[in-house]
Amino acid sequence: MGRKPKDGFISACRSRQIARVKLEKALGYELPNNICVHHINGNPFDNDISNLKPLTNSEHSKLHLKEWWDQLYLESPNNLLIELEEAIQDLNNSYN
Repeated sequence: MGRKPKDGFISACRSRQIARVKLEKALGYELPNNICVHHINGNPFDNDISNLKPLTNSEHSKLHLKEWWDQLYLESPNNLLIELEEAIQDLNNSYN
């Protein structure tokens, strides 16, 4: 028998299953395997039907990749510049 997963992992998996079942019930049909359930507000434990949206796996990946990109590069460009300047300064200091 393998190791028992951490409770958070079990809870997250159950929450995803609950979300899928709730959305399928609301839609009146079973979702195909290439469709996943997106939590609109980003909280995977909020399984209110108004927070659930069916997306293809590809659409879901693209959505989260865009969110990550926007957060990292568009919402905080100054932080990246500061990190770059610090890295350059560290390099300069290592040669002195």
